[in-house]
Amino acid sequence: MTQGLRGDSRDLRESQTFWKLMIVGCALMWGLSFTVMKGMTDLVSPMWVIVFRFVPATACMVVPLWRRMADPANRQALVVGAKLGVQLWVAYALQVWGLSISTASKGSFLCGIYAVIIPFVAWAFGAGRPRYRSLTAAALCLVGLGLVSLNDDLSVSPGDIACVGCSFFVALETYLLPTWGGEHDTSVLSASIFSVVGLLSLAWALVADPLPGPEAFSPSALATWVYLSIGCTLFAIGAMNEAFMHVDPVPGALLSSLESPLGTAAAITFGGEVLSGRLLVGFALIGCAVVVSEAGDLLLALARRLAGRASA
Repeated sequence: MTQGLRGDSRDLRESQTFWKLMIVGCALMWGLSFTVMKGMTDLVSPMWVIVFRFVPATACMVVPLWRRMADPANRQALVVGAKLGVQLWVAYALQVWGLSISTASKGSFLCGIYAVIIPFVAWAFGAGRPRYRSLTAAALCLVGLGLVSLNDDLSVSPGDIACVGCSFFVALETYLLPTWGGEHDTSVLSASIFSVVGLLSLAWALVADPLPGPEAFSPSALATWVYLSIGCTLFAIGAMNEAFMHVDPVPGALLSSLESPLGTAAAITFGGEVLSGRLLVGFALIGCAVVVSEAGDLLLALARRLAGRASA
């Protein structure tokens, strides 16, 4: 009986459907986190939000991995992780600060355009010019950004600019992670990244921000910190990385991009936000840009196939 259960478990872990559902679950958690984090910025400064999110997650990673991290053979992995950690820290600092003065619905989409930016980051690092689908996606994204971010006087909110900046640094870290860290111990690399984000946030918060008040440690607040740290950070990032080892990159990236519409749905449902027609059109264009960027060739091949059937 035990062998049968183990066999079922192995079959499940080898199933594309299982890992795709895992990606959707992570996207749901991240989507909801935008509304949750915005709410927590009413209790503590944006940098303390990152502290409460990453320091416990770092401890959960570092304690079981301490011996491997101390191994001289993994010294370079720690260095690479530190470099990537600085980039991820900047991304999260911009994200949470942007959310504190923008809206959760805007933040979920503006922080989610990194898929459109990655081909241009790759180009900057000598990986070749972006393809036509990337240029098309960029054009759609720019129009969408204009509809979402530009005010009536054509000014742009600093919070929206910060969220776009977050996407740039996420794109940079996403591109450099396999480039710099592909030959290193993935667990040690991730622990180093988490450690740097947590330590930089803690140092900044202790020096520049007021200490959290007692309201930040109420039972409901503690439950929220557990959700953000253990759920959205430790579990979701680890599960997403593992899922992408089993799922084709195009459908995987499209499923992970559900983070943006799910974040908007959470902002409407739980945050009480009301969206204008202009914002909805802008969100739709940004969503189309992500789809074109990740699956443009697949969509073009499908359109040609349907056109061939129609002409026949």
